[in-house]
Amino acid sequence: FDFFIPMASLPNRLGITDRNVPQQVPYVFPDPDRVEHWRAALHPISGFKVGICWQGSRTYDDDFLRSFPLSHFAPLAEVPSVRLISLQKGFGEEQIAANRDRVPVTILDGLDETGGPLVDTAAVMQHLDLVITCNSAIAHLAGALGVPTWIALSTAAEWHWPRDRSDSPWYPTVRLFRQKTFGDWAGVFAEMREALEHRSASPSARPIAKPLPAMSIPTAIAPGELIDKLTILEIKAERLGAGPKLDHVRHELELLRAARDASIVHHAEVDALVADLRRVNEQIWEIEDAIRACEQRQDFGPQFIELARSVYRTNDHRASLKRQINDLLGSAIVEEKLYRAY
Repeated sequence: FDFFIPMASLPNRLGITDRNVPQQVPYVFPDPDRVEHWRAALHPISGFKVGICWQGSRTYDDDFLRSFPLSHFAPLAEVPSVRLISLQKGFGEEQIAANRDRVPVTILDGLDETGGPLVDTAAVMQHLDLVITCNSAIAHLAGALGVPTWIALSTAAEWHWPRDRSDSPWYPTVRLFRQKTFGDWAGVFAEMREALEHRSASPSARPIAKPLPAMSIPTAIAPGELIDKLTILEIKAERLGAGPKLDHVRHELELLRAARDASIVHHAEVDALVADLRRVNEQIWEIEDAIRACEQRQDFGPQFIELARSVYRTNDHRASLKRQINDLLGSAIVEEKLYRAY
């Protein structure tokens, strides 16, 4: 090349945004025979299975910014029912014996000893509840497999892990935990412990025996319906506090964004309608909260009546906006409403 383009500027120069980054996962698939082999090996391990990796390649110039000692996993090892399973290979494995008392880790015999690097690791990930890793190849593999993944990041992490958000535009199943101050890995793992306590205790966190890929139930849907659902999820993501509910909303939001970006062409008039639709859904949210407050007070006077009347008026406006979006985008699906006129 006769000129230099900083890597951090490439997304802007290529027109890449979080709306058009391809997010269909998984796009990497492990060997089925190895998946079955590791199913048998991992089945006897009870509890919430967390695969961990703490050390990247030492040949990477900035490895000191991304790798951390295994000892930082000690708070996570204390969470009831959590079982830590090593995905670490090569340098870094020597830390397991030295930390045996504070950070008990299960070692998988024969991991990636035949067939090439990471082939067994990919298969093992299919049977884990969660992967927690430093910023290494393990993080990208788990993201490409569509596995729930938490990545511990320095304040100086690369540009592809956005600084002002905890999700990843590249991998919809990844959550980012970043140092608040440089070098503060203890703070990162304290935040992870709190999140892990919620996640490991949630029945919905348990994986099915054979994980299905994201978007596993393909079905036709009108673009207006898809966009309507997205605006509702965005509102929820802004109003929910940290915890498993927010994790679930973010996961669904990223999957549906990927479906939108893969099927809906950008349209300026549609953008304006989407903004209106979001405002209407925010109004419906506020109306619903106000109605519930009246119910709690057993107040069924004029305010309650007006709120009840506003429900169908606002929902009719919502239906009209969805219909306009469908018309502009030439939807093959026509949604019909059948209610009494007023």
